[in-house]
Amino acid sequence: MEFAYIPSPSTGVIHLGPIPLRGYAFCIIIGVFVAVWYGNKRWVARGGTSGTVADVAVWAVPFGLVGGRLYHVITDYQLYFSDGEEWTDAFKIWEGGLGIWGAIAVGALGAWLGCRRPGAPLPQWARIASGAGALVFAAWAAAKFADVSVPSWTVWIGLAGLAVTAAAGVWACARRRPGIPLPAWADALAPGIALAQAIGRWGNWFNQELYGKETDLPWALKISAGDGREEGLYHPTFLYESLWCVGVAVLVVWADRRFKLGHGRAFALYVAAYCVGRGWIEYMRVDEAHHVLGLRLNVWTSFVVFALAVVYMLLSAMLRPGREEIVEPGEGGEGGAKESADSADSARSGSGAKTSLVKDGSGADEKAEDGPSDSANASENENENASESAGKA
Repeated sequence: MEFAYIPSPSTGVIHLGPIPLRGYAFCIIIGVFVAVWYGNKRWVARGGTSGTVADVAVWAVPFGLVGGRLYHVITDYQLYFSDGEEWTDAFKIWEGGLGIWGAIAVGALGAWLGCRRPGAPLPQWARIASGAGALVFAAWAAAKFADVSVPSWTVWIGLAGLAVTAAAGVWACARRRPGIPLPAWADALAPGIALAQAIGRWGNWFNQELYGKETDLPWALKISAGDGREEGLYHPTFLYESLWCVGVAVLVVWADRRFKLGHGRAFALYVAAYCVGRGWIEYMRVDEAHHVLGLRLNVWTSFVVFALAVVYMLLSAMLRPGREEIVEPGEGGEGGAKESADSADSARSGSGAKTSLVKDGSGADEKAEDGPSDSANASENENENASESAGKA
């Protein structure tokens, strides 16, 4: 007899006219905003400039979405490339399927590009090409979101537009000079990423996916019958991971304040702590996955990434102890203020030295001018005395 359970939504999408509003997408968007907002607060507290986190996130988020989707498609390729499957479904990111490992890895590449300071601006032709490519991709994506019937080959037009835009961005970044240190930026954003994951996991609730084994616990998740799923009560692994990620965020904030973590160690702590939870939660899941030596692939991934994160923390603590004193050189933050003050002091010292030199030089000139005048007067007096003596004689 069922006394209590967590109900699942009857649908994961509502329509505003022809526009579908998907719960999965809303959870991801809200999570991104929370991560950027909280990351910005931590960045400013470390001496950075408000808005820098958002500037870098403009690069990191799209890269992360692409990386997350690539990881999912590669590790679950049979869902898209087996007989009878539609390979274009691999691009339907709104239907769920993002791998956090790929999102973090490729998102870090985007963040690295975003952490580089502006150099030469894009030429006019590159701006036009990137803008046109973005419009083409947006038009194709909008048609797919609105469930408009379009030929399957149009996917290549959309991807071509996206490729042109990405190529222009990468080319522009190649012409930039180093700026913000990526580890410092990652440390500021680490707990925000954990909170974003906590929020994003509720997207799986809307899609009725990624649940665990059957259970009769009071907090069991009720799943309705549907494509590839059977009706029943299951472990709400999405909820377990959501709560775990909140705990990870609290742990990182506490450890960062207590131990003054820097040079990427706060981010590494987030990664290690998340892997611990992901390992046992992944083990509970019953969705289809590849297995290696009897364990799900993502369990092994958790082991490997956890080990790498711990090794990085230990080596970083030995090689670069403490925390960065300047996180945003010359950009209005604390470091920029120090540099500006030093420049101002140097300028004042330089102007003072110049003033002294001018004064000393003018004094020397005056003395030099007085010198010949005194000599001329003395000669005239000697001549007068000599004339007087000659007259008397």
